Amino acid sequence: MEREGERQREREKGGTLHPLCPLSGRGGEKMGASDGAQVLGVLLLLRVFQPSAQFKVQCASAPVVAAVGQTVVLECQLIPGEAVGNMEVTWSRVADHAVVHLYRGGVDLAESQATGYRGRTQLFPSELSRGNVSLALSRLALGDAGAFRCLVASGDRGYEEALITLSVNSVGRTPSVNLHGYGGRAGSVEVLCESEGWFPEPRVGWTLRGEPAAETRAGGPAGPGKGGFYQVRSILQVSGVADNPVACLVHNPALNSTAHSVLHVPADLFPRASAWQTGFILIFVTAVVIVAVTAFLFNRQAKELRELYRRPDVKEFELVKENCVRLRALLDTHNKELAQIRLLSPTAIQRIKSASVEVQLDADTASAGLGVSQEGRTLSLKTKDGPVAPGVLRALGREG
Repeated sequence: MEREGERQREREKGGTLHPLCPLSGRGGEKMGASDGAQVLGVLLLLRVFQPSAQFKVQCASAPVVAAVGQTVVLECQLIPGEAVGNMEVTWSRVADHAVVHLYRGGVDLAESQATGYRGRTQLFPSELSRGNVSLALSRLALGDAGAFRCLVASGDRGYEEALITLSVNSVGRTPSVNLHGYGGRAGSVEVLCESEGWFPEPRVGWTLRGEPAAETRAGGPAGPGKGGFYQVRSILQVSGVADNPVACLVHNPALNSTAHSVLHVPADLFPRASAWQTGFILIFVTAVVIVAVTAFLFNRQAKELRELYRRPDVKEFELVKENCVRLRALLDTHNKELAQIRLLSPTAIQRIKSASVEVQLDADTASAGLGVSQEGRTLSLKTKDGPVAPGVLRALGREG
């Protein structure tokens, strides 16, 4: 009620406050905007001063999906389904507020459009009376994707708006499938699949004999290229002629569209070895195996022979056994003699030393194996051929 009062007071002053441009002031002097962007700005600014509209604008709730180069219709409808008086229809982009199409006073104002949309948009004049304010947009480009605003205003019934989203995609060129070179595995070749002009990024797949092939590798950049479009480059390794036919499939999930190409790889292109080469390889491999087995057996036999040579014969074994018995007996004798030895006290030793006399040894009475020095004072063993036979070694001597 307060807004209606303001509008009435404005009329009494001789001017009008109109939601559609141009604006009229006192005396009919025009103060209109010079282009579509200013028109849209004024319309949005005046929204707070408008009474509630007596109609609704309804656009499609689901995003509109289309392909590059096509013509798409952004559907919007007035409810109730009839035109409103002094109807003005403004289509604009939500992101940058650029005016896509402006309809006012029964005509389309092309000069108010953003430059990139001139000559590409149109309403449906025969449908306007039914409240159909849909917009046809032709020659779609990737840059057209985004949210659009449809604003419908009436001089006496206020205005309403609705939003609609446009998704722009692209199906690229039919894939080109060609031989790329020989593969890493023996007897295999590589097949290259290339295509460009896709958006969003497509999925690439291969089939061999109609069955999906798993071993593929990318052969190019993964990100978008020139103009925002994606280029695909995939390589498949084909093992033999039995894998034919080879097919490359590029799928756009947004449009549910697939492009494919088929290649039949001739059998002559697969590398093959001649008969003599095959025979030589077999003989060579067999010879290598025989040499390896022979060398292994020879080394094992030589090791066994060395072990046999290190073992003693029967005669040596008996001799070693006898020596062990004799040494054990000698050890027992020495142990018994050591058990009989008693340490002398220092007093006894002193008494023995005090009773000592000079002795002249008699060489004729010395035991065999003992030698007497020329002065007859010392004894020594003559033999160096082994231990002396068991027994007591003695030599007689006289004082002097």
